[in-house]
Amino acid sequence: MRFAMLTAPMLLVLALHVSVLTASATEDKQKYDKCVADQKCETSPASCSSWDGKDFTALAICRLNCHCTCLSPAGPTGALDSFKKWEMCSEDNKCEKTHDDCKKKCSNKECKDACVLAQDKCMCECNRA
Repeated sequence: MRFAMLTAPMLLVLALHVSVLTASATEDKQKYDKCVADQKCETSPASCSSWDGKDFTALAICRLNCHCTCLSPAGPTGALDSFKKWEMCSEDNKCEKTHDDCKKKCSNKECKDACVLAQDKCMCECNRA
């Protein structure tokens, strides 16, 4: 009965999260990309419906929350005032540098997709910190 209140997008995100346990990195990335597109994370995510059109930090956090929900629906998302905290965590954890170093070692799509997912997971962990 707990799942009766879940909306279709929530069920999609839940299904994507469960599939991460068994799929390849390329399959995971395809599902993640589909979720990002379906949830309109880059254009008009539902979480940003109250955006005033002026505060681009708030928009960035809304978009990040959307992306992170596609990766893992569990846990809280970042507060609108936490961008500096997220930025510091992302730099401290070297999310971007680790991703760049990882991709340099790759010779196939599966490896590169794993690097992208690892970077996004790193950034989302900071978003939930």
